[in-house]
Amino acid sequence: GARPHPPHHHLHSEMWLVRKGTVELTGNGNGQTVGPGGVGFAASNQEHGIKNVGKISAQYFVVAIGPGA
Repeated sequence: GARPHPPHHHLHSEMWLVRKGTVELTGNGNGQTVGPGGVGFAASNQEHGIKNVGKISAQYFVVAIGPGA
């Protein structure tokens, strides 16, 4: 149930690459569950967040794209 920070938005877009565990990615109030090998995306200025919904620690990479990245 841990999350690194509350949902937020910023100028750059972000892409998540999940390596281990299961996370819930939210964007503009809609959520999707993503597991190992999965990818998520939030466009510029889209409110988004990530939360661990699995039974083990999650590990993922964040790729920031665009201005302010």
